[in-house]
Amino acid sequence: MNLLILEDNPDDAELAAKELEREGINVEWSRVDTEQAFRKTLAEKPDLILADYKLPSFDGMAALQIRHQMAPEIPIIIYSGTIGEEVAVECMKSGATDYVLKDRLSRLGPVVKRAMEEAEAYRDRKRAEQALRESEERLSQIVEGSSIPTFVIDGNHVITHWNKACENLMGISASEVVGTRRHWSAFYPAERQVMADLMVDNAPEEEIARRYGTKYQKCAFVEGAYEAEDFFPNLGERGKWLFFAAAPLRDHKENVIGAIETVQDITDRKQAEERVKYLSFHDFLTGLYNRAFFEEEMKRFNTLRKYPVAIIMADVNNLKFINDAFGHAQGDELLKRMANTLVSATRKEDVVARIGGDEFAVLLPDVDEETAQSLCNRITDACKDSNREVVLKLTVSLGYSVQYGQYKDMQQALGAADDHMYRDKLASSRTVRGSVVDTLTVMSAERDIHREEQSKQLQQLAISLGKDIGLSEHRLEELKLLVILYDIGKIGVPDSILHKPDNLTSEEWETMKKHCEIGHRIARNVSELVSVANDILCHHERWNGNGYPGGLEGEEIPLLARIISIVDAYDAMLSERPYRKARSKEEAMKEIRKSAGTQFDPELAERFLKIVRVGAGSKITG
Repeated sequence: MNLLILEDNPDDAELAAKELEREGINVEWSRVDTEQAFRKTLAEKPDLILADYKLPSFDGMAALQIRHQMAPEIPIIIYSGTIGEEVAVECMKSGATDYVLKDRLSRLGPVVKRAMEEAEAYRDRKRAEQALRESEERLSQIVEGSSIPTFVIDGNHVITHWNKACENLMGISASEVVGTRRHWSAFYPAERQVMADLMVDNAPEEEIARRYGTKYQKCAFVEGAYEAEDFFPNLGERGKWLFFAAAPLRDHKENVIGAIETVQDITDRKQAEERVKYLSFHDFLTGLYNRAFFEEEMKRFNTLRKYPVAIIMADVNNLKFINDAFGHAQGDELLKRMANTLVSATRKEDVVARIGGDEFAVLLPDVDEETAQSLCNRITDACKDSNREVVLKLTVSLGYSVQYGQYKDMQQALGAADDHMYRDKLASSRTVRGSVVDTLTVMSAERDIHREEQSKQLQQLAISLGKDIGLSEHRLEELKLLVILYDIGKIGVPDSILHKPDNLTSEEWETMKKHCEIGHRIARNVSELVSVANDILCHHERWNGNGYPGGLEGEEIPLLARIISIVDAYDAMLSERPYRKARSKEEAMKEIRKSAGTQFDPELAERFLKIVRVGAGSKITG
């Protein structure tokens, strides 16, 4: 121990040093008796000061003041032969560690030992306080600089830190909550503990489990820390999902002195997870349950064995045709209409699912055969009702089965319903195909491709020419159909081009020319139109090979297409257009004659002109 002795008597100083050595204290000591020497030696930081209370030019009270200014951490013991109790008390109040009378030197050793222990404890405390200050500074820097919403509470549950990110997430400023215990108000409408509070209280895991159920777990990398996620309806307009983690803060002796909690908004992630979960059991297009969910429900019904259970199978008619002819967007709209029809016709407890491209199925608990048949009728009527204001008609083939326990399982019952649905589809196939032709005719009229009066005029001219060249009745029927639908491909041409009042640009003209191929694709998908599909494709071919889309010439061009080519051109010249006036009958006939052999079949052109001249169909020839 490095000992500084303030003493004017060298003998007394040596006696004190020897007494300490006798107590087993290894002492290196130096003696001073002036203020100047005291200050100089004190600056060298001795371990302890032994000061005589009264010196000729300097005394213990002055030494106490100097020590307090220069090195308050160094213990000082007043050592005197003449000191009363009042003086001793005054010394202690002024900062003396203890006092010892010179005639009782046996007390010196124990007093010094205790003083050294207290000094060491004092230094430990100061080091701990310094470490704590540095730790708090680092914590403040980390918390305040973090982009993660973070707050800190002390051992009394008082908020000490509430960073900017926390302000932004919670909508509560630091000035409102720091220094209070109101951190709960960011999360709950009424006061209750948050996870950081549980950390401060050193709550057992059972308590955390009681609060958060299955939504918590221990942090993998921080001992004593926990994390959880929960929904907080008070946050924001619609509430927020939060992920939060809390850990205790400890001092150098591992005592809990507070807790830190981080919070993250995981609403977007949770919504995405819910969306994935939803899509795993729902059809994206219609919003109905999908096949995976439907099959799980059938397994559940197998387990429950509560009968009767009905299954209805529904198949949208002509979906492939509609997708091919009009595009998948139109087909998708039809599927959504089917879904809405099924939902509106069934009960809340029924399971309605889309189990295939055009297939739907319905599980109906506690439904017998009579009720199932009645429901099928209701679905059919609902489809008809939905067709009133639309061009594309929704028709459906239906079949049902009722499980009373006679089937091995619900999968077998589903197969029976599917068989019945298929028989219904076969029985109604002719009617369904006819409705497709009707739909195309209506669509043509809706797009103003051919007005009804115009179609009658064209048909009269075409049939007159067909009869003149000796077409059979069968071919005349095909010609009648062709007159109505030869331009059906124009339903795939935008209205901005189809009804443009000015001449088309080259790009617009290329789009318009595609109507032949669109019409051909539509006709190939309708059995009643297959025979005229090539005529629809070729009705803009020219006799000299300069037409489109295939550049066919002469008799390579189908006969009915050659007839339509002439009749269409004649009618077009007699019709008024936004960009030109209608021509007279004579002007139109002159143009037909001029184009015979180039644009038109010359023989057919001559026969057509003869029909017009003699007045066949005079009501429509000008």
